[in-house]
Amino acid sequence: MIDSKDNYLKELRVLFVDDEDGVRGSYEKLLNMWVSKVYTASNGKEGLEIYENHPLDLIITDIKMPIMSGLEMTAHIKRKNPDFPVVITTAHQEPELLLDAIEYHVDAYIIKPIVKKELKKHLKNIGKILHLEKEILRVQKLNQFYLDTTSVLIIVYDIHGTIIMANREFTRLLGYSNSELVDHNIFELNIIPDEDIENMHNIFLEISKKKNRLLRRKVQQNIISKDRKKFMIAWSNVMMIDKKKNITILSSGIDITALNNVRRELKKQAYTDALTQISNRAAYNEKITELLSLYYQNDTIFSFLIYDIDDFKTVNDTYGHKMGDLVLIELSALTKSLIRQNDYHFRIGGEEFVVLFKETPVEKAQFIAEKIRKGIEERLNTIDDRTITISIGLTQVDRGDDSDSIFKRADKLLYDAKRQGKNMVCSG
Repeated sequence: MIDSKDNYLKELRVLFVDDEDGVRGSYEKLLNMWVSKVYTASNGKEGLEIYENHPLDLIITDIKMPIMSGLEMTAHIKRKNPDFPVVITTAHQEPELLLDAIEYHVDAYIIKPIVKKELKKHLKNIGKILHLEKEILRVQKLNQFYLDTTSVLIIVYDIHGTIIMANREFTRLLGYSNSELVDHNIFELNIIPDEDIENMHNIFLEISKKKNRLLRRKVQQNIISKDRKKFMIAWSNVMMIDKKKNITILSSGIDITALNNVRRELKKQAYTDALTQISNRAAYNEKITELLSLYYQNDTIFSFLIYDIDDFKTVNDTYGHKMGDLVLIELSALTKSLIRQNDYHFRIGGEEFVVLFKETPVEKAQFIAEKIRKGIEERLNTIDDRTITISIGLTQVDRGDDSDSIFKRADKLLYDAKRQGKNMVCSG
């Protein structure tokens, strides 16, 4: 009978190889009492055929047999599967045979006559090891199943950036095979955009300096697929340290590209004037705050231009609001073509517009302002029988300025231009 302590034996499928019929028959009966399945063979050649055609967990074999010895059979098996368990039994105690058995990495060496208790002990030990290996494999497969069925991107790499593991979602999104990623360095695969590489190096550096502490970092970062598509990923990075103090980094990420595009589009809509399709007052408020901050932190100067259309009320009253809207649209497009690429143009309300000139003193901005004024006068032909002109107020940021003070100063200069006859630039 098999008691509860022998459960590991129940799982074993055993091949017993011996050239003596009586020995083979008696141990077949004995093993059938302990294990789930017993196969027998009279020599190594028969044993190899059974090994190659039946699922086995363990082989118990005599050494000296005709046709093919137990050691020859073991050598064939170990070449194919070095970890397959083999127990050698023999009535011979020659040192050479023992050394050969050791060379072939046999799992146990039992001297005949075989003591049943000793044999059972070896079988139980091997059965326990096999059971644990199967359990580990089962857990690994289960973990791999979770890794491969999740919609989360998962990648593991060492402190130098060499990829250890990437799950199916990661390979699917990027279009790489697993072999193209594993054992390759993430910095050499063109996965990280050039503009993000320094930031990623900094994360690795931060992790390397905190070897004895758990470190979690959340970042949003672009990655590039094999076909050069860019995806925005929200990453959570966790540092892991094993007993040997080896550091690995587990990064799990969610593809937020679509969400990011929606956010970008919503922000664009929120910051874009519906009529003229240039930046609106909300965008102006954000940009003027940014430029003032740069000025006070780094002395980065900028110039501030405000303009509006001369006698625009008359245009609306005479030609109608549809024509007035068309004037605003064409004026905005023309102004955009007259300013520099790195200048900022806003419609802040009605027929009133602002241009911000970053890193530009008022003397240089004066030339651009005059170019805008002259270009509008000469080239804005929305209404055939009417020349459209603008008046401009221009100033430069100064110590003590905030968004209100610089606006009021430029607006006063605009009023001066109106008062002095319109269609001119007043600066100060």
